[in-house]
Amino acid sequence: MSSSVAPPSFMPYYSYYVNPVLVLALGMICSIIPFIILIICLYRMYQFVKPSLGDRKQNLIKAFFYTLIEEFVIHRNLSKCKPEWGRWILHQMVLWGMVILTGCTMFDAVAAHEDIVMCGLVNPYLKPLAIAFSLGELPPHVTAAAAAAACARVMHALPDPVKILYNIGGVLLVAGCIGLIVRRFTNKVARECVIAYDWYLLILLTFVGVSGFLAEILRMIAVSYWQAHMITLAEYFFYPGLVIYCAHLIAVAILFLSIPFTKTAHVAYRFVALLWVRYRGIRTSELVI
Repeated sequence: MSSSVAPPSFMPYYSYYVNPVLVLALGMICSIIPFIILIICLYRMYQFVKPSLGDRKQNLIKAFFYTLIEEFVIHRNLSKCKPEWGRWILHQMVLWGMVILTGCTMFDAVAAHEDIVMCGLVNPYLKPLAIAFSLGELPPHVTAAAAAAACARVMHALPDPVKILYNIGGVLLVAGCIGLIVRRFTNKVARECVIAYDWYLLILLTFVGVSGFLAEILRMIAVSYWQAHMITLAEYFFYPGLVIYCAHLIAVAILFLSIPFTKTAHVAYRFVALLWVRYRGIRTSELVI
């Protein structure tokens, strides 16, 4: 049977309607552009501080892992500040929520590549793009049923280990963001120090997490009705979820594209700055601020 056979009239999977190959391609673009900008900015930062670094050099590998564990993984300085201990917990929840979600997305892009390409063949208008992104040879004939099944696998069933990790990361992200929002409203010092710019990233992260969960819940409800052959009810929940899913993807793209220009960038700038401080053996008392 040729791949030109008409696909099923309705499938409760977002990837069946939003071509996953296109999503993958745009995701790569939205990741590469800010990465290049960050590299350029980091190089400029290094050129600016290079004259004050001195000639002393320590073990680079030791400095790297010390900085990674102490300043990135556990944020030792913030955790030692008792008045900020609650903020440290919320900060860690947001950080590791994003790490888990980003890691799962990268894993999917590689491990589920074959299913992504197969699902992309459902849409005849984007079929050339799906073929172009194939890392191997595509089967000469792909049935509509096989492509539809691939779309289902791309979205992951609820018990799937990858989906479980996605949900864990989402819970950490949403809970951490909501906690930080509540803190900003209830903590006088935090409320007085925050400016409008500080709200952008927090609100965007919250929207990404909440929209992701809403899209997932609506899809799961639609799948349950679809499996019970109640197509009308399945569509009633699915299509609003599809709109939310598209908004979720747009928000994720905005989040990644704006990384070099928001507080997210401090993850890279601060890490590199502290790495060079340790690598050059500079003591805190020697730093000129």
